[in-house]
Amino acid sequence: MFRRLLWLGCAVLCAQQDPVFRPKQMRDYNPRAADGRCIVRVRVDDESDVELRGDRILLRTLTGRAGRDDGSECSQPLPSGGFTKFAFRGIDGRGEVRLVQEPRLGNQWTAIVAIRDKKGGDEGYTFELTWTADPTAAPTGATGGSIFDRPSTSGSGSGGGILPNLSGLGSGQSPIQAKFTGFDETLSSTGALRVNNQDQNIRRLRANLRSDGNAEFTLYGNEVLQMAGRWTGGGNALDITVTNVGGEAASGRGRLYLNSGGRFDRIELDGDSQRFGGRFQLNVRR
Repeated sequence: MFRRLLWLGCAVLCAQQDPVFRPKQMRDYNPRAADGRCIVRVRVDDESDVELRGDRILLRTLTGRAGRDDGSECSQPLPSGGFTKFAFRGIDGRGEVRLVQEPRLGNQWTAIVAIRDKKGGDEGYTFELTWTADPTAAPTGATGGSIFDRPSTSGSGSGGGILPNLSGLGSGQSPIQAKFTGFDETLSSTGALRVNNQDQNIRRLRANLRSDGNAEFTLYGNEVLQMAGRWTGGGNALDITVTNVGGEAASGRGRLYLNSGGRFDRIELDGDSQRFGGRFQLNVRR
């Protein structure tokens, strides 16, 4: 009886960790080639993010059972220094598969593909990433990253795996005390977008605050909706101005709050949009 309880407890704890794996090497594997590609094959139940950085893949489960590798292979590690071309191609799978983040310096050269499967049970998904490295770009040395060395706990709300791009950290200085220069983060979330007194649940959010002051938000609810505008300020709270919702003019204001680690905590917006024909309110937290 004790062994059975021990085994069940281990099974629960083990299931909470997101798997990290190295894809197989293709026959034409060449880490010095200008052109590279990966064929990613995974099995997913419900919603997961597939994150490729360097020579490792993190399969982050947002909802549903933990996913697993199903024979992924690459011709080289994903470079960390810039690209002249980067492309995504979905090959098979019954649900929605889309590239939500291309690799760049702001996300530590990580490619993120979101998979959404709502038909029950796990399903095999295959997609291809291809690229041409920029020969003039100096490698940054980001070939794996600490988040891949420490798999996160499923359902923790840390989704996306992208750390804030913060600069100016000194000895004993916390990220919140440092000068905030923006971040690009995709995470599982809770909250709602209210339009015409009806709430649409927001289960995932991408917040992209660029160093030039531009802001983009992608909301994943019943549909995928994009908002754009500007951000200003610093400290624990940033002022947000929204000028576009779903490709149409909008006028909205609000605040984005950071947690003690300098990452997204919650966002509150209120405004008017031509897309909705009136007022909208957004209240979403990690």
